[in-house]
Amino acid sequence: MFSMRKKSDGVTDNKIYDRILDYREKFTSLAAAEDVSQASKVTLSGSTCNIEENMWYDKKTSQVRSDFQISCNFMNVKRDTDEDKATFELSGVILKTRPELNKDGDETGRLIVSFGVIGYNGRIDVIELIAKDGAKAHIEANWQDGDTVNITGIINVCQKTVTWEEPQGFGEPIKRTRTESRRELIITGGSAEGLEESLSYDNDDVKAALAERKKRMEEVKSHSANTAKSSNTTSASNNNFGF
Repeated sequence: MFSMRKKSDGVTDNKIYDRILDYREKFTSLAAAEDVSQASKVTLSGSTCNIEENMWYDKKTSQVRSDFQISCNFMNVKRDTDEDKATFELSGVILKTRPELNKDGDETGRLIVSFGVIGYNGRIDVIELIAKDGAKAHIEANWQDGDTVNITGIINVCQKTVTWEEPQGFGEPIKRTRTESRRELIITGGSAEGLEESLSYDNDDVKAALAERKKRMEEVKSHSANTAKSSNTTSASNNNFGF
């Protein structure tokens, strides 16, 4: 968690900062625990938790990429009655759907849903959701691009170790391992169809929000380019040996 000591006025103390310090004393981290069972379990829920879009500039592809991030201002100690789960609820606009492809370009059987979540001041965050099996079939049959819908799902962030044996020309096969990571939002339920007009976002407002998002993407790209230019200038200056 992160917070500045002072608010934007530079004078007023930030209560979130004090709360984070309290968490440090209140909770026991896994790193500090002698046993896993001693580490604190917490709940993060309610209106203060948001799934947002995180943008960054990928130098390898020279493109601005994005993924989801979860922000939350409050944590509470997990009660015995609290279920171990990671779920989400979203309301927003279907922007586009497309089949998910693997590294070889083959369809996986799952559906990627580009979902527009409208936030403060009409800002739109584009989040990619995954639908499979019954959820995929329902979406393809009942949801259209531009529909406003409610969605529920599970947050799947995990790692697993895959082991296989690589045969040689002779002798024992070589045992190989690799770690595979998944970071995805999987749809498990939602609206039967697009919500009625009075409960839906206006298409013109969505287009305006997407245009503003495009400007944000250009700013991320421009900022990255200026940072790189500044870094290169500094390096060149430091490497000037007078020859």
